[in-house]
Amino acid sequence: MRLILSRFAALFSPLHKWLWPCVLLILGYVAWRAFVLSLTWDEAYTFFEFIRHPSWLPHDLNYMASNNHLLNTWLEKCSVGLLGQSELAQRLPNVAGCAVFLYAAGAIATKIFSHNFERLAVFLVLALNPYMLDFFSLARGYGISIGLFMFAAWQMALYVEKPGLLRATGIQLLLALATLANLTMILVMIAATAVLWLHQILQNDKKRIRAFILLVVPIIFMICIWPYVMRLNSAGAFYFGQEALSPYTSFFSIIDASLYGRSYAAWLAGPLTVVFILLPLAGLFLLFRNRRNRDSKWHGLLSFALLFMLIATGMILQHILLGSHYLLGRTALVFLPAGMLLLITAVALTGKRIRGVIISAMAIVTLGHFALSANFRSVYEGREQADVKAMMKFLREKNIPVERNFLANIISTGLPFDQQVNYYRMRYGLMQFGHVPRLEEVPACSWYYLDSAALKEFPAAEKLRYFPFSNTVLFRADKNLPRLRVLKEVWQDFENEWPFPQLITDTIFFGKKGTYAGGEIPYSVNIIFNQLDTLPAFPEAASLSCRLRTQTRNTSALLVFQFIKENGVQEEFMHLSELAEKPGQWSITGWTRPVPAGTKRILVYIWNKDRKRVYMDNVILRLLIAE
Repeated sequence: MRLILSRFAALFSPLHKWLWPCVLLILGYVAWRAFVLSLTWDEAYTFFEFIRHPSWLPHDLNYMASNNHLLNTWLEKCSVGLLGQSELAQRLPNVAGCAVFLYAAGAIATKIFSHNFERLAVFLVLALNPYMLDFFSLARGYGISIGLFMFAAWQMALYVEKPGLLRATGIQLLLALATLANLTMILVMIAATAVLWLHQILQNDKKRIRAFILLVVPIIFMICIWPYVMRLNSAGAFYFGQEALSPYTSFFSIIDASLYGRSYAAWLAGPLTVVFILLPLAGLFLLFRNRRNRDSKWHGLLSFALLFMLIATGMILQHILLGSHYLLGRTALVFLPAGMLLLITAVALTGKRIRGVIISAMAIVTLGHFALSANFRSVYEGREQADVKAMMKFLREKNIPVERNFLANIISTGLPFDQQVNYYRMRYGLMQFGHVPRLEEVPACSWYYLDSAALKEFPAAEKLRYFPFSNTVLFRADKNLPRLRVLKEVWQDFENEWPFPQLITDTIFFGKKGTYAGGEIPYSVNIIFNQLDTLPAFPEAASLSCRLRTQTRNTSALLVFQFIKENGVQEEFMHLSELAEKPGQWSITGWTRPVPAGTKRILVYIWNKDRKRVYMDNVILRLLIAE
């Protein structure tokens, strides 16, 4: 028992006891933000597209497939499956990534510095970047990848002091996992392999042969991941995002974001970026001048300087040779911990008196900036999305009656909010609200959640609530607008005879094909209404109500609204996974869409590529017109 306890205590020995309260406080800050922050668009998109998808590695990729950070998706699937669909459950893997990051940062500070105050100050400098902390509170792969990177960096600091093939392989495995969490980390894995390989080659002749063993892990990993990368590239999703114009722009983006939009960001971001770029060159210059110094800290500085420069070089070569984007913003996030590691290692090599002054100044500035930037309302890249959760809670408290379901109260939003609104519709059981269109008007139905500037377009709007933090507003276009009445109704109960020839369907559908009249058709449900010419007026909206049932939320099935016109087809989709009810229970959905001008036929069907059964029953299709 004593041996077990001693080994357990040894796990925590790399951190000085002064650092543990700071670790717990910062981890608590990150965890609480993960609990209270409104879900962002990317998180909600990942939740619907990948977490609830039955496949752990989807085969159909589109230009948004880069949103699927594989390791994060896999861990999030487990977390959501065990703990439910709350924001904290989705973000828990990244909170765990923060714990790994803080532990490794504390271990590095404890190893490099001997004075307790210096250890504490350096740990705070490494850990309190507000922009980097954002990603530990979000359900994305960035936080996990940075946590694994910092742990690998700690192991690299141990490796340069006492090289070992097992430790080097462990570093590569950690970075391979980091790459699964964020594919841009592939540059880091290759750069780290080059540093480890070079360090091994410079050992005595007997150990040089081992250097080639270091190539095994990255080669195997590249062979495994390459087909997926090529599929991403074919789908236009490989490092998808805004392109940086130059490496300077890439570094500037993360320095500017690290300043978190404070008033001093405008004049300070440029000079800091220049310093950031010159930092590895200064480190190499210091090493050259002190090349005969055998202190392991010098070897550590060499390793971190080479790592930083090789990552940057890899980014540039990748852009030149493959035409890929320069890293920008969160995709360039790894440069922050890499640069800070290089900086503190260089500081550790200065004189004791100068070192104390520099470290103290860095710690004071870091703490002051964090105090100004810390908040429990939003993340830097999602400030405008901060109040979606509060807005949906407000609608829940208003208790909009379910009886108006056939009018389908629609929440019309802009692109930054639509995925989150769907998530909170499901989370809060607000199924009396229809699926979210984007700025499309349905008379007498629409609720709008937009930037407050949009109110100028609606002079008669009924403003319900203004959210000053995000400068957004919830309103109705005109409280005096006429209500909608039913112009035509078609319904079908599949458990009985088919009373309407316009309805052609199969009650149950699974697999890649549905069956009807002895033949195969590509859709499970085909509700056709093509008698629009016989109506007294052209419908302004179409409303669908039906009962849907699946055995699991992990289905990629879509409920599709299709409007066929002479000059083309317009479609809208709803994931069955968005339904609020639990799997296995009947689900009721009311979904209203504007009928585009020139529509000749309306189809509603389920599109399902899985082999999980989907039931559809009691379908009601109503055509609506303003009274």
